[in-house]
Amino acid sequence: MSPNKSPGRITRIRQRVQQRIVSSFQGRAGFLKSAAVQRIFLFVPTPMRRILPFAIQEFQPEIDGMTGVIGRQKGLSESQILAEIEAETALPVPVSPFSRSLNTAYACLENNPLNCPWSRQTTETNAEQQYCFKCGFPAILAAQKQIRGDFAVYQIESFQGDRGQGRFYQALQLPDRQPCILKEYLLPKKYYNETELQLKKANFKQLSSLDLADGRPLQDFRLLSPLEAIPDTYQERCYLIFKGDLYGVPTLRSYLQKTGAFSNLEVFQVLKQVLQSLQFLHTQKFRISGRLMAAGMAHGNINLDSLLIVPHFQGFFIYLTDLALWEDIFDLPLTSPVVHSPTEDLQALAYVAFYLLAGKPIALDNNSALQPEIDTNWPSNVNLNLKTYILNLMGQGIINYPTAEVAYRHLEKIPILPPEMVIDNANTPTQIQDKQQPRPWRLLLLGLIGLLILAALIILASRRNQQATSSPEVTQASISDVVGVPTGEFSYLIEPNGTWQYVLTQPNLLQEGKKLAEIIKQKQPELQLKAELEPNVLKSLTVDSTARFAITTLIDDSEIDPQIARSIFAYDGLVVFVPFSYTERKNGLPHTLNGKISFKQLRQLYTGQITNWKQLGGPNLPVKLYVPAKAEALRIFEKRVLQDADAIATFRKLIRENTEGDRFFISPTQVAIAQVDSTPEMLRSVLQDFENTNETIGSLGFDTFSEVFGQCSVYPLAITDDLNGAISPLIQNNQEPVTPATDLCNDKGSYTPHKNAFIHRQYPLAYPLAVVYPRDNRQEPVGDKFAEILKTAEIQEVLQEIGLIPLESRQP
Repeated sequence: MSPNKSPGRITRIRQRVQQRIVSSFQGRAGFLKSAAVQRIFLFVPTPMRRILPFAIQEFQPEIDGMTGVIGRQKGLSESQILAEIEAETALPVPVSPFSRSLNTAYACLENNPLNCPWSRQTTETNAEQQYCFKCGFPAILAAQKQIRGDFAVYQIESFQGDRGQGRFYQALQLPDRQPCILKEYLLPKKYYNETELQLKKANFKQLSSLDLADGRPLQDFRLLSPLEAIPDTYQERCYLIFKGDLYGVPTLRSYLQKTGAFSNLEVFQVLKQVLQSLQFLHTQKFRISGRLMAAGMAHGNINLDSLLIVPHFQGFFIYLTDLALWEDIFDLPLTSPVVHSPTEDLQALAYVAFYLLAGKPIALDNNSALQPEIDTNWPSNVNLNLKTYILNLMGQGIINYPTAEVAYRHLEKIPILPPEMVIDNANTPTQIQDKQQPRPWRLLLLGLIGLLILAALIILASRRNQQATSSPEVTQASISDVVGVPTGEFSYLIEPNGTWQYVLTQPNLLQEGKKLAEIIKQKQPELQLKAELEPNVLKSLTVDSTARFAITTLIDDSEIDPQIARSIFAYDGLVVFVPFSYTERKNGLPHTLNGKISFKQLRQLYTGQITNWKQLGGPNLPVKLYVPAKAEALRIFEKRVLQDADAIATFRKLIRENTEGDRFFISPTQVAIAQVDSTPEMLRSVLQDFENTNETIGSLGFDTFSEVFGQCSVYPLAITDDLNGAISPLIQNNQEPVTPATDLCNDKGSYTPHKNAFIHRQYPLAYPLAVVYPRDNRQEPVGDKFAEILKTAEIQEVLQEIGLIPLESRQP
């Protein structure tokens, strides 16, 4: 046995992992109002549990009403009914081990000094009071309290809760009142003398910022890093400042409580994303507060609470936070120091995956850590390949994964796992009834609620549940290899001035003189297709429509009727650009904007709140905006960027006013928006506005990436959404993002589309192109087969030459 897998070492690592992961877990799902509803929850198949919270939310009035009826029959109030039912299954309020350790010196009445109602009441009663009037522990910060950092002043808005070794507050960055999150760490004086306090604060300050040595943002790797660290000069407190809404994003623990056990496929995706992040964390060179570190560092605190999940319309993203780099500073005295290792990270991730599959991290019968060695603790429908992989990752198998890179390569070899449709046999209705033996009136209540939830599930399944579709992978090498293609003439729908209409009009660079439709017709002559223009293809395409399929962009899967299938065949996106003047590069907008722009700034620009670039820290130039005359692009921009109904209404009003009047009129107090019919015309106008010798104007526009890529009159800005760092649509051949210093004109060939950012939807304005078609077995599979044609290697290469992002990275 190798030294790295000695029994003693594995045992010690496993104990540390379980101590961090199994901090607390509420026995009932957080969204359930009562234990009675939780019992119904056990009868629901795993895939349906994802929509059960919505059913509870939408039908809560009916549930409340029925509870009241039962109460009147029993002569009890609603609260008494609920209290009596919940008393049987309620568990103690969860408290983290760290908070319990603090309580050894502070007699907190709630056994949780970090989050105690008496501490909140202290500051609500007297905002100047710094210590809880019950136990003397540092009290929760009062609203409106201001904390001065090196870069800004931060004002506390509200207390959010605790996690790990600190408290979280919603705050504002002054003077611009940008929202941020403040995490407060405590150094209680009952544990530290003054010298120890100063040493801890100095150490904390030295570890204030974590950055990659090459300057790339950590957000690219889904690692959340603070803006700055602030040790309090006068109190035993330290603060980390994060942008965005870090605490508002659900942790895996809270998401698990709300939705139930994860499927095999979902756990596979969690493992894949976290291993990607760990691979970077373990191998990259970092700078901490400006000092260069040796290559690689361990996270040291992987658990259900330090992994955040951000759902989106195609799945979810997993973000890593609460690194041991900061958390370990505030370990209490006499705590044995721990040297964290990549091996520990991998084993901790394996336990996270096990708990997600099991649906809980503790055994509810004895409140102890759930043990993977006990086979009955695994779900009955677990994929055996995935189970074996997780055990290997824990160090309990026969294969050792020495690095995250090796673990990632082995994970990719596991076959794609389909979602399960099996109820866990360990929780059958018969066994539950045998254990609980509910009283007759409770059975009536359970039955009524069960019928209600069943009705909700049926309604919501038809409303929200999207069936699995064909894989977005390349199928065959050539169009001719696709068999079973229907013969005859068929019509299909496309959007006017949309991406697919642009694709159909482009000459093929690989087969000169032939367009895409001609190539398909040559290889599949019996298939005759006719495109019909339709502004809203998703509403027009039904089982009964004459069109057999449609080609469209997918912004949100919720827009698709459950009877409509979809098959992704490529990716595109919107790109936001400013003029790229070769002679004025150093003074141009790409340089003064640092090559990026945020969703918030775009909302301010396109709703008329910003009329001069100096309002964004740029040059003293009036703003002129351009928008494409494409309903598809405008719809995507409104949905992804503007989002708010009022902002969308203002945006449309500005376009209408500028179109009806003189759309090229520039005013120092009113923004001008020009709607342009063609992309080349827009690009020329943006550059000419800036290079105009009479009146220099700073213009900004957006259009589809496929039509903008390949020119150099404009500079495509990196985009920052409301959560992530800036992502550029372009990447250099050395895998570095394009910057304003990149010579877009003379260095063509040195940069390409950032394909991974489009395919994995890291670029905020990326979207897939798909063939959508009715699920009707009575008809020939025209849409399905046409999608198969578009996913052949032959067509994928053509689509790449046109400017789309293919399903797989391919050399030009």
